[in-house]
Amino acid sequence: MKSNTDYFDSLVSKTLEGSINNKDFEVLRSMLDQNENLQRRYFSFIRNESLMHWEENSMHNETKTGLLHFPYHQIVSVAAMVICLFSAWLIHASFSGPSQDISNRISDVYSSVNQVDSASDQSRHSSADTSTLTIAFSSESSVKVGSFISSLQTENASILGGELSSIGNLQFVRADDFLSTPAKSGVLPLNDDKMIQFSDMKLDPENRIAEVSETIRVYELDGHSWNSHKFVDASVHFNQSFSTLSDSTEFSLSLHALESNEEGNFIEVGTTEQVVIGDNDQTTWEKADALFSIPEGTDYLVVSIRAKKSGPSAFVANHNNLFADELELAFSDI
Repeated sequence: MKSNTDYFDSLVSKTLEGSINNKDFEVLRSMLDQNENLQRRYFSFIRNESLMHWEENSMHNETKTGLLHFPYHQIVSVAAMVICLFSAWLIHASFSGPSQDISNRISDVYSSVNQVDSASDQSRHSSADTSTLTIAFSSESSVKVGSFISSLQTENASILGGELSSIGNLQFVRADDFLSTPAKSGVLPLNDDKMIQFSDMKLDPENRIAEVSETIRVYELDGHSWNSHKFVDASVHFNQSFSTLSDSTEFSLSLHALESNEEGNFIEVGTTEQVVIGDNDQTTWEKADALFSIPEGTDYLVVSIRAKKSGPSAFVANHNNLFADELELAFSDI
């Protein structure tokens, strides 16, 4: 047992040094997959090493040795190997969405719009596929929003990760059921037998941030009159399973108003976000409320939820499960 632990320590040391070869890396990943004690040991190494790096950053040039003699001068390769290891055994499901053509046509609001191959554009038949969405979402969320808008425009009931619904003459796409789970990890749904489970968080090791965003609803509003002010009152509850490694999570409920411009592109014309902090008490749900004045000319309203961890706890973000429940929206004058 002692020799096995020593061998594991040497593999972790090589990983943090950036000198591990492919064969040893596969051995290390296999050891992490099969042994919870080694997982905890690995977490301890990474947490302590990250604390030493960020809290004593001003001193690291004078420091000749560190935990297990890990050098600091190769922090870029360290971060790359850490995130690779985490993805190997913490992330159990990868994102699957519309085609890469749609993904390439959606850019972040803070970056310039990318140009897409015109030959690829001509192969697309949906109006949303041939528009650029300039919105403040992650790339994966943007792809999902684009898919939902395309389905609303074409009234196509075949939607990846969502379903067409309506309340009166208000049409929308909802992803609630596709993210639903029954009671899990000691957390019970608020009222019925289902709740929304967040996907695994994605880690940014350089900034010590792990977060995930889920697009839950997209409402089509362009067919409605705008003779008066319109509001939407939204609420949702958040909870998380217990974890000894991470005690709190930042949750938020966001509403985004999108408008189509003359070029047929969608831009964000208004947004609001309500943030709450979830604790380790599985019996209590934290409620987020957001009252949003919908800007005139809004064509689509996007409802999303987000979870975020910062600091050392970001490295163990996926050690517990995150949930949302009882999402409710009430529109006025629509």
